Amino acid sequence: MLSIEVATVLGVLAAGTSLWIVERFLRVRVASARVLRLTLRNAGSVLIALGLLGVCLALPLMWGLVAWLTIIGVWIRTLVHVREVERRNLLAGLMLAAREGVSLASVASAFADEHDGGVSARARELAGRLQRGGTLADAVWMVPGALPPEAAMACRFGLETGDLAGALAAATEYRSFDRGVFRPLILRGIYIAPALALFLIFMGVKIIPTMSKIFADFDVEIPPLTLAVMRGTEMPLRAIEDFLAAALLARELGWPQLGDLVGLAFFMAPLVFLISIIVLLWGWLEWRGTVRARLPVWKRIVNWVDMAPLLRMLALSAERGQPFTQAIATIVDFHPKRSVRRRMQSVENDVEAGANWQTSLARWRFVSPADGALLTAAERVRNLPWVLRKLADSFERRANYRLQAAARVLLPLLFVPVGLIVGVLVVAYFVPITELIRQLAL
Repeated sequence: MLSIEVATVLGVLAAGTSLWIVERFLRVRVASARVLRLTLRNAGSVLIALGLLGVCLALPLMWGLVAWLTIIGVWIRTLVHVREVERRNLLAGLMLAAREGVSLASVASAFADEHDGGVSARARELAGRLQRGGTLADAVWMVPGALPPEAAMACRFGLETGDLAGALAAATEYRSFDRGVFRPLILRGIYIAPALALFLIFMGVKIIPTMSKIFADFDVEIPPLTLAVMRGTEMPLRAIEDFLAAALLARELGWPQLGDLVGLAFFMAPLVFLISIIVLLWGWLEWRGTVRARLPVWKRIVNWVDMAPLLRMLALSAERGQPFTQAIATIVDFHPKRSVRRRMQSVENDVEAGANWQTSLARWRFVSPADGALLTAAERVRNLPWVLRKLADSFERRANYRLQAAARVLLPLLFVPVGLIVGVLVVAYFVPITELIRQLAL
């Protein structure tokens, strides 16, 4: 007979799953019932989240909350990724429509009919503004979230140069840089935290109670290190106290070197792990452009990836005879990354003061001095668009090489703190076994 708590949790999960199934059925049979389907989907998601919380709370409180937050975080990240893919698919459709001369409004409206959720609603609003005679540049600005962040700048370049398809392609098509390389690296780095949390949950739920029961049955005291690690597994905020207890363990057992080593590892592992997470988050902020890229090696990769679409749009401006001052001003006003806008603002100030734009780009580290000299020579011989595109391809290739090399070096380092923690746990749970054997042999 199931307990009331288990039955309640299973009932909540079943109710949420049933609402999802009904929503999927209505999507096939009654596609026009958008409000009802949205209500069912959201209600089902809430019920499933509550049911998962009930399942996780079967674990100790601290680790149950960690497990639930990990599941919800992965769920939210998946939804965000799906929305990003939908927006990029819409942008790709609009780019093809502009290239083939098809109505942009009809493409956006068809996309809205085939999808659900917030992206669908924004696509429908975008289609309505285009049908009323608005330009895509103005519609993107008035309907935020319908397209990827770089779409506003690309649409503005398309409006100024008269080549919307070329501008969209320049901003979104990565010809040599493999964006798929970046996502697995981030996922591998991010999954370390939930993997370690689940490992500690398993130790706390399965291993620790079993070991405590075995020692209680044989009436043998658990060694100090194991007690310290057990407390640290159950209450992570007592890490300092556990470190001191762990450092004293082997001294009491007559193993001073081992005690110092284990104590140091138990103290350093959480610190190194925390530093690794902070570096990952900081690198993500640099990639998103919230802060300026400054991490060694990483700043070159971020700079090269950012510069590739900018150089292609500058090439498009050069082909169409657009002044570079106007192109730079457009980047300052519409680029999605704040760090790039700030640095490009400095380039605009230099150009307004009479400086050469190639020299200013090199000064503010958008390109190297050698690349700046190459652009100056290309402008002199009237071959600037071709050189700009080739330089953009070169930046993407170099970013690929650096990213792959960094992955081979940095990813193993991310597992060092995890290895330290696992090593401490192995020692902590191996020592009691030897102590138990010694006690039984007496």
